[in-house]
Amino acid sequence: MRSDVVPGKIRQTFVADFSKDPVSIACEGLSFAESFGRWSKEAVVRLVVPGHALAARTLMRIDVNVSAFVPPTVTEQKVDLFANGVRAAGWTFAEKNMWVQEQIFFKPSEADTSNGITLEFLIHHATRPSDLGKSDDERALGLAFKSLEVYQVESLGKRKADVIDFSLLKKLGLSVKRPFE
Repeated sequence: MRSDVVPGKIRQTFVADFSKDPVSIACEGLSFAESFGRWSKEAVVRLVVPGHALAARTLMRIDVNVSAFVPPTVTEQKVDLFANGVRAAGWTFAEKNMWVQEQIFFKPSEADTSNGITLEFLIHHATRPSDLGKSDDERALGLAFKSLEVYQVESLGKRKADVIDFSLLKKLGLSVKRPFE
C-alpha cells in the first residue's frame, strides 16, 4: 500500500540503545554490548518492539541504525527484514564500517499493541572471523546494531513509502507466520 499525504506530527514512543547492558528490547542473535552497539552473532537476529510503544491502526515508523560487515569473500552484504513474518525491507551494503539509518512504515493491529512487533533480520553472508583466519572470534558477524527508534507519525509527508497494514492483512485472511521457524 502506497501513501502520499501532507506532513504531520512525529512523536517518539521507544528507543533501544544497543550499547547499553541490558538492552531495553527483547532480542535473540545479538552479541554482547560494545561502545558502538552490538554485533549480530547469528544469521538471524530477532527483536521484539514492545506493544506499549505501538498505537493500533496508526501510522508508525521504525528507524534502525546499522552497519554491515562485508566479508572479503563477497562484494556486498544483503539483509532482509521481516516484520511479524511479512517481508518489510531488503537492504544491500557494499561498504563496511558505514552507519546508515534504515526505516520501515507500518500500521499495527490491536493484537500488536499487546504482543509487540517481531522484527527478524536475515543476514545473507553472516561470517565468522575465525573461518577467515582473521581471529578466533566465533560470532557470525553481519550487522552491527547501534539503535532502534519507534515513532508515531501523522503522515508520510511528500515521501512515497510502502506501509505494512497488519490489521488489513488479518482482515484479508492472510496468514502471518515467522519465516525462519
